[in-house]
Amino acid sequence: MQKLIDVSKYQPSIDYEKVKADGIEGAILRCGITYWGEQVMDKDPYFEQHYKGFQEAGLPVGAYYFSAADSVEVAKKEAEYCKTLLAGKQFELPVYYDVECKERMNKLTREELTEICYAFCERMEQAGYFVGVYSNTNYYQNKLDHGKLSGRFTLWLADYRGENANQSLKRDIWQYTSKGRVDGIPGNVDLNECYREFEQEIKAAGKNGFSKGEEPVKPSLPTYRYATGEYEIICDSLNVRTGPGTSYSKKSFSQLTQSAQDQGGYKKGVVFTAKEVKNLPGESWARTPSGWVCLQNQDGTYVKQYTAPAVPTYNYGTGNYKVICDDRLNVRTGPGKGYPVKSLSQLTASARAQGGYQKGVVFTAKEVRNLPGESWARTPSGWVCLRNQDGTYCRKV
Repeated sequence: MQKLIDVSKYQPSIDYEKVKADGIEGAILRCGITYWGEQVMDKDPYFEQHYKGFQEAGLPVGAYYFSAADSVEVAKKEAEYCKTLLAGKQFELPVYYDVECKERMNKLTREELTEICYAFCERMEQAGYFVGVYSNTNYYQNKLDHGKLSGRFTLWLADYRGENANQSLKRDIWQYTSKGRVDGIPGNVDLNECYREFEQEIKAAGKNGFSKGEEPVKPSLPTYRYATGEYEIICDSLNVRTGPGTSYSKKSFSQLTQSAQDQGGYKKGVVFTAKEVKNLPGESWARTPSGWVCLQNQDGTYVKQYTAPAVPTYNYGTGNYKVICDDRLNVRTGPGKGYPVKSLSQLTASARAQGGYQKGVVFTAKEVRNLPGESWARTPSGWVCLRNQDGTYCRKV
């Protein structure tokens, strides 16, 4: 017996490796749906993501199509559409026709609904798929010819009554709850027991994209070439993990370094230093002071190489300058913000008398240091900034 799950857009965020580690042995994915109102057919928005994720985790996958057919004609159209969704993929588990749409199907006779199932499944069989029917106990007993279907196709039965669930209806898969819990999937998920060795049977028959006896073709994963250095985040935000991969735990905001918290976490526009890089198959990860973040994977690129803006050099000389900024200038013990700020009491008597180096004050620059991006002047009281990239604070008089 295999333990299977089935998923759709209602499980948008799955850690596929954790699902596998929790003992799940395969997944059946909703590939598409027909909406019962106007019978519009649509692809499940998470089908491609789930297919890739489970394939990369090494789990067998199948597919199902949710029907709203009330005629053979619609069923055939659903089959043609379903084939376009499955094209180019391989499935170790069957492709099921989900028959439970009461809005369209309750009005049908047992013969009519059974004929609809045959129309879909035979079309899919002609295209090389190993197909079956999914429904609930009520439908198999009252709306479908269970004996006829079970003699021709694989059946998947939904019955959530636990010990009181139907035991007599033939089925290869039993969906026994819609409220299962699996590590790696937030919220509830359908759980199933599978009693048939589908993978071996499907491969031997050359169905579902396989040639006879063929092993599944694993997707070729690209290798990215990132190196240590500085990177700028270009997506909305990045998760920080305890290790290089989605199987590692996410860190909470409070677990980041204080400097990372001060900048709001690893969000768009933030620049960080990659102290170590792991270029893994299909993904690259960088170790930051707070933990590991993803630089690129098959879903997208999240960072770009950071290039510091060119720093200008100003050409100030000694002489007399007038303070033109509104705020009083800090006086420091040396030429740069790394030096301590002097208090008013530490300035010369004449500087104290005029309230410090405030707007309108004229002073003599005895020495000037034109550093990258900033110029500093030595006054009798200490060093003041003449100009930096944020603005101009003094002009020569």
